Amino acid sequence: MKTLSIQRSRSIVLSSESITRFLTLANTPSPSEPHAVNLFNSRQPPKKKRKSRTAFTNHQIFELEKRFLYQKYLSPADRDELAQNLGLSNAQVRW
Repeated sequence: MKTLSIQRSRSIVLSSESITRFLTLANTPSPSEPHAVNLFNSRQPPKKKRKSRTAFTNHQIFELEKRFLYQKYLSPADRDELAQNLGLSNAQVRW
């Protein structure tokens, strides 16, 4: 026999068969809920791989910050030019 604690101060004694039956029923989705979540499934869905963070060089950061000091908004042409000069993609020069 094993003791299963319920709430704070109550406990109930269950046999091994009862625990096994409970776990079996808990893992079986009911016909009315075919997409029920299985609480006892240890397998996690695979996570998406994140793209690694871009490491800018000190020179790139210096040039981007210097440009930002005197020009807060870049036109698409300015952004393309700055990206090309620094060896970055257009998306990396957005602010």
